Amino acid sequence: MSIILHPCAKTTPKIREDIFNSKESLIILAKKYNLNTKTIAK
Repeated sequence: MSIILHPCAKTTPKIREDIFNSKESLIILAKKYNLNTKTIAK
């Protein structure tokens, strides 16, 4: 089964899972994935 992402999507299901299971701070995760801290917090 393939996953269709929005062309502007910056996260994939794998990245979201990694963020959810991570113990790192929002700032570190934001830098690691090149995302805004508000996006990480969601």
